[in-house]
Amino acid sequence: MSYSYNPRQDRSDYTIPIVTQDEFYKKNFFKCYDQTIRNFDKAFVINSLRALEDGSGKFSSIIQSIENESDDYDVIRTYSSDMFVHHQKFYCYVNQQLCADNMETISKLMPMIRRATRQINYQAPASTLVVYRGFTSTSTSIYNAQIFGNTLFEIHIYAGCVQLFIHNKRLYTT
Repeated sequence: MSYSYNPRQDRSDYTIPIVTQDEFYKKNFFKCYDQTIRNFDKAFVINSLRALEDGSGKFSSIIQSIENESDDYDVIRTYSSDMFVHHQKFYCYVNQQLCADNMETISKLMPMIRRATRQINYQAPASTLVVYRGFTSTSTSIYNAQIFGNTLFEIHIYAGCVQLFIHNKRLYTT
């Protein structure tokens, strides 16, 4: 697993294009998302990522990390990790492909996207926890969240909450 030592540099990239809602609805992502089943198992996610490999091995660490986890593994952990696909972080690769809007690539990423969406919407935390939101990052670590900006939100998420509910929001300035 590779790590970046300057997270602000790539998470705040102003060169990432802005897409309007109207443009979004015309994208292949939206078409593919609507036409794809919602609940993919881990094996299907792995196979779809293997289909992107084209013999280069650039997804091998991503695939291996998912393979080594239990069947109910939260793929958001892989997406938001500092793992690399060839020379760029996985989340940067996925975001770049979504912007490129290539139907073939998006359709191969869609099982992971759909699984992640389902996990976000339907898997509640087992116990109450506090997360901290910086400029572009949410973390259970206040230190990690502070890396991503000079404003910090403290968000309380209660056990059993299937979608984020902000109970107590405090603004911090660092």
